[in-house]
Amino acid sequence: MVELLILASGYACTTFIAVLYGPTMNLKKSVWMILVVSVAFLATAAQAKSFNQICPKNQGRMLVYGVGASTMGSVLGPMLDKRLKKRNLSFRMWGKASSGLARPDFHDWPSKFNGIIRRFSPELFIVSLGANDGQHLWHKKRWVRFGTKEWNKIYKERVKTTLDKLVGKEKKRAVIWVGPYNMDSKRTVNRSKIINRLIKETVNAFKGPVAYHDLFKLTTNRDGTPITTYIDVKGNKKRARARDGIHLGTRASLTLITLPLLKLINKCLPSAAAARARRAKTKRDKKGR
Repeated sequence: MVELLILASGYACTTFIAVLYGPTMNLKKSVWMILVVSVAFLATAAQAKSFNQICPKNQGRMLVYGVGASTMGSVLGPMLDKRLKKRNLSFRMWGKASSGLARPDFHDWPSKFNGIIRRFSPELFIVSLGANDGQHLWHKKRWVRFGTKEWNKIYKERVKTTLDKLVGKEKKRAVIWVGPYNMDSKRTVNRSKIINRLIKETVNAFKGPVAYHDLFKLTTNRDGTPITTYIDVKGNKKRARARDGIHLGTRASLTLITLPLLKLINKCLPSAAAARARRAKTKRDKKGR
């Protein structure tokens, strides 16, 4: 345990404190949460090393594009935009509330990707899909019941199709997939657990510059229930959930999603100086035409 704490440096150390439940929590639960978050962030660090070895070369330019549902549109996207702008990088996003991969009759994400790529030419995609997919699946004008082998097979195929389209045939674009988090509902918890496993298996098996951020693990207690509170870096007990009781709150999202993502992609990003030089050159070229 001591070795884990020593190895997990930087912001990860503060996160160990941030997800603990507070003074009312018993010792066993406290140790468990420290262990889970420690291992998760060590895994992220190891994954970052592997991911950065294969992420595309961007030569001083980088446009990051986020696709997802309400989490991307209301919390994660704005956070990434603010922090990436500090690196003089471009960020665009499309957050479609209630969307996912199970209901193409409502919003067909794979059919939108070619248009996004043609218009914006992003080097990196951040995908936040899966939280709304715990339902029957619409496939070839019929419903496929959730939890069946057929559902699992079709869903993994859609995750694979999404990765194929975003990465491209030449695998020049990188993808980070943010998994669903543990929601405060017994029915939703069980379904999110299944979806998390299916997406994670598909991403890990994919041959290309992709990575998976296991948010479900970070938002789950030892007994399988979702976290509801955490202690921030100042030692104050805070609600983990937003007012709706479902989504993660802003500060919890920063600690558990945004900061790990930035650490994961850091070496894939150009330096601020390189980004500024590239943009200045582009402006000069446009004026000279």
